This record gives sequence, C-alpha cells and structure tokens, in this order.
Amino acid sequence: MRKHWLVLALSVNLVILGFFKYYGFFAASLNQALHRAGVEATAPVLDLVLPIGTSFYTFNSTSYTIGGSKARCRAIVTNSGCLRNGAP
Repeated sequence: MRKHWLVLALSVNLVILGFFKYYGFFAASLNQALHRAGVEATAPVLDLVLPIGTSFYTFNSTSYTIGGSKARCRAIVTNSGCLRNGAP
C-alpha cells in the first residue's frame, strides 16, 4: 500500500508540473493540426504563467517523497509546519 501512495504522490507532482509547463504548447499544436486537417474545433489556449520556482519545488518535493519512502530522511513536525532533516 505504501508503494501506491508513493506512485500517486509522484504522479500528482509531475502532472501539475507538466500541465503548467507544456499545456500551452500542446494546445497550440493541437489547434494547428486541427486547422490543417480542416476541422474547425479548437482547444482553449490558456495564457498560464509558470509560477517562479515550480520546477524546483516539484523536484525537491519528489526527492523528499522518495527519500521518505525509503526512510532516508524523516519529517520533523514543529509548530510552524513540517521541516526536513531539521532544516527550514
């Protein structure tokens, strides 16, 4: 059961990152392909701005999740939240 939670956590992190980074590219490519094929349907293109540090946060969270699942590090809970290995 623990492995299922690990896979779910990693999948959610990577899907969120992938959505923010690549949605605009794939929507524009799909619209262009549909236009060339003569189809008048279009996918909505959202002008999403990637929040600063999203990639860093995602990969840091991923390494923390994997490390925690292998018991390489443990979470320390304090009044201000959860710290990793005692560092803020």
